[in-house]
Amino acid sequence: MVGINTSKIVDTKLTFDASKIAEIYNALYDIAYESQPSVEEVLKKYNDKDLYNKMPGFQVPVQCREGEEHNWSDRSGSDAEYKKLQPMLIGTYLEDVVNELNKHYEKENKFICRGRFLTLDHINTGAACIVPMHTDPKDNRLNMPVISNDNSFLVMDGKLNKLELGRMYHLMSSFPHSPVNLSKDEKRVHLGFTLWSK
Repeated sequence: MVGINTSKIVDTKLTFDASKIAEIYNALYDIAYESQPSVEEVLKKYNDKDLYNKMPGFQVPVQCREGEEHNWSDRSGSDAEYKKLQPMLIGTYLEDVVNELNKHYEKENKFICRGRFLTLDHINTGAACIVPMHTDPKDNRLNMPVISNDNSFLVMDGKLNKLELGRMYHLMSSFPHSPVNLSKDEKRVHLGFTLWSK
């Protein structure tokens, strides 16, 4: 079942080949996961604050800062700094996706940055995954399901929303929302970007 039940999730009408993107994600996952800090290091450093955004394995960066190569773990600084495609992704279908998104939003004087795969799976948590209800500072998040299952959705505006694989959505993310994956056997992977005004 696919369905958007709130006006706070806007269908951009942009679609991409989710299976090609999933292949890239699967190739990157082990590389990125191994280079990230341990859960113990994260807990010690951040004292549980904003843990989802810093937990190893949950986010696999697609973009990095100028001058960096293969930054898999540093998430400090402004989102706008992360606008360079990870070098190992140049020449892949993901580069085509990034270029098409930037071209699309250029007419609004915006660009995409801090691209990352957002993963919810039982491998990292030992159970079904529910990110606590939270808000982002601005309504500038783009989000596209790449790997999904019947038991994953986005809770927003007090409603369950099922996003379509390969379709890009603009989330009004300053409103409370919660990504959910109730499956203990299948991952939920979304490709997310920040939309930034020039």
